[in-house]
Amino acid sequence: YFFDFKFLVAILLILSSILILNKKKFSSFRRIFFKSKKLILIAIGCVHGLTNMGGSFLAIYSTLVSHGIKEVARYYISYGYLIMGTIQYILVLSLSFEFLNFSKIYYVLLAILIYFPLQKIFKNLDDKKFSRYINLIALFYGFVIIISYL
Repeated sequence: YFFDFKFLVAILLILSSILILNKKKFSSFRRIFFKSKKLILIAIGCVHGLTNMGGSFLAIYSTLVSHGIKEVARYYISYGYLIMGTIQYILVLSLSFEFLNFSKIYYVLLAILIYFPLQKIFKNLDDKKFSRYINLIALFYGFVIIISYL
């Protein structure tokens, strides 16, 4: 490929996570971020469309715009995944229905099984820890992507 979007996404994940985890030092970033919400949502959609890696940015974005309230962040994350997943599913069904493979349907069961224990963890996390964990996971994910290229 001429340009590797996944590598760029990894770099952007690492940079944005570092900026947000150190938001007191980068308050100007936060002001710019809130002024360009629509542009950021379009960028998240484009990243997701090109790489299927928009979820991390969606989680980071949601924790910022929710002002640290984990229930609100969770709502934004869920809603964003619903929209992105629905659009992606419609495109897959309309463009390549004959190539669909349902052999990994057990992932749905796995999601249902881990949902309930994770609810207990979610309820016990305070808002600041939730936001911090989201950003640390995104940072870790960015490094994992970069390491996979080495």
